[in-house]
Amino acid sequence: MLSAFLWSGSPNISSKSKVAWEEVFKPKDEGGFGIRRIKDVSVVFDLKLIWRLFNNSDSLWVQWVKQTILRGESFWDARVGAVGSWVWKKLLQLRPLAKQFLCMEVRNGKSIGFWTDIWLPIGSLIEVIGERGTQKLGIVRNAKIANVLVEDQWRCRNSRDSTIEKVLAQVKAKPLTLTPNAADIVKWKRGDVEYVSEFSSYSTWNIVRTQNIKVPWAKLIWFKQGMPRYAFVTWLTIKDRLSTGSRMRAWGLE
Repeated sequence: MLSAFLWSGSPNISSKSKVAWEEVFKPKDEGGFGIRRIKDVSVVFDLKLIWRLFNNSDSLWVQWVKQTILRGESFWDARVGAVGSWVWKKLLQLRPLAKQFLCMEVRNGKSIGFWTDIWLPIGSLIEVIGERGTQKLGIVRNAKIANVLVEDQWRCRNSRDSTIEKVLAQVKAKPLTLTPNAADIVKWKRGDVEYVSEFSSYSTWNIVRTQNIKVPWAKLIWFKQGMPRYAFVTWLTIKDRLSTGSRMRAWGLE
């Protein structure tokens, strides 16, 4: 009944729609109806699968992916091919977005890739320097931090490349002391600059979606003691989408 009232009883008739989808999908405090867009929710739970791959989840799916598809290869290096389902291929397409959420906290350095993983604010080193860095620094592409940082000293060649030298200076400037008995920690973005060691679907959705300016009248309509019917009508009134006489008269003139 709600969809029939908002969209003229048929999804194929758009000329008589009372409220646009873009308005309905907004949170209530931003002037919308509080319905979440399926596309945004789907992206959030796809990102959660990527989080599980890095968080050493004990799920059978994670173990199957690591043994059958990745086979020791980094998730960031995996190629889109015939292997894997459409869900897996979708996860690979979301890698640029996932890099904005993931970061690693180095403890023993045994599970964090020196080149491919994100453990510095500048991002993954392979993307900053390029493939040439592996040869010029003498560090193989699949090396872990524990293989490069030995006895608090970075084991790598010197380079005359100014770009590589600048990045290497940032690497050496990061205060790192490996703790052999402490496992590396994977963190997920929760705010603008805040990273935590757990996944939050709400926080991730709030970052992925398009945010709008909050409206001052939201709490006047949506509150616990309010009647849903009256709240809905009031919401339409504020949107100026009620079929009042003045609006119907205007429709006739068009």
